[in-house]
Amino acid sequence: MTVGLPRAPQIPARNRKSAHSRVRLHMRRAVALIALILGPAPVTAGQVPIAAPAAPQSAAEQTAAEDRSPAGQPATAGQAAAATAAPSQPPPRFEASAQFTFLETGGNASAQSLGAGGDFAWRPDPWEYTGKLIFAQNESDDELNARSVAGLFRAARKIDERWAVFGQYDFLRDVFAGVEQRHVAEGGLSYLAVNAQPHRLRLDAALGYLHERRPDDTFDSATLSLGAAYRLAISTASEFTYDPRFLLTLADAGAWKFDQTAALAMALNSFLSVKLSHTLRYSAEPPAGFDSTDTITAVSLVAKVRRAR
Repeated sequence: MTVGLPRAPQIPARNRKSAHSRVRLHMRRAVALIALILGPAPVTAGQVPIAAPAAPQSAAEQTAAEDRSPAGQPATAGQAAAATAAPSQPPPRFEASAQFTFLETGGNASAQSLGAGGDFAWRPDPWEYTGKLIFAQNESDDELNARSVAGLFRAARKIDERWAVFGQYDFLRDVFAGVEQRHVAEGGLSYLAVNAQPHRLRLDAALGYLHERRPDDTFDSATLSLGAAYRLAISTASEFTYDPRFLLTLADAGAWKFDQTAALAMALNSFLSVKLSHTLRYSAEPPAGFDSTDTITAVSLVAKVRRAR
């Protein structure tokens, strides 16, 4: 007796095709899921697309790119401030100015005030020559109340961009302050402490000699002086200057002197300007019968010429 194995059930051809289709569908879904998990397939050399040319940058984008540090980070506030505080432009090779002041009152009181002066600066590198002369006078009821003449000449030679050596001579005649003549000759060092727009500050230190003629005597002494010259460019049409100076007389330390001039100039055009100035002269030990302090306040019309380097 022969025992045979049971025959597998016969699947119709139509059902076999349907099963194969479902298997292929499931395989495609599995491959798609794996590709989604693993990411896109690497691009071969033949599939690398050609990059389109970069669009030109706008002015704003170029400025932003330039404002970045070498590491690619935006410029810091300190870097921006350093860029803003650029060194000031060098002064012109030659400049000169003349000023004139006149004031008159009449009626119950008659008074006249007259002022005139001028200054110059010539800078043939590495030298700089400057000078000024100021005259002031006041009359009241045809009586002369004040008259003074002050002058200065200075020659300086640069050692480097900051340091310079200088020699200076200044003169003062103010009879109404008890000074018939005052001569001071000095030599020293100057240092350009600040030279970044809108500020410029120069500091001076010098040794010298003073000779002063007074109504009743004369006074001679070696001197030590400290001074400064400050300029603030408020705008392209206006500036403020301040020039203080302390003079110590070594023969009599109690007879020290202090001078200062502050001025505000406002340009009317490229040639004319209006200047408001205040000058103070102080002597710790004036001649007998005279006050320690003299001041001059003036509003002047100034004409200036300049020649660039």
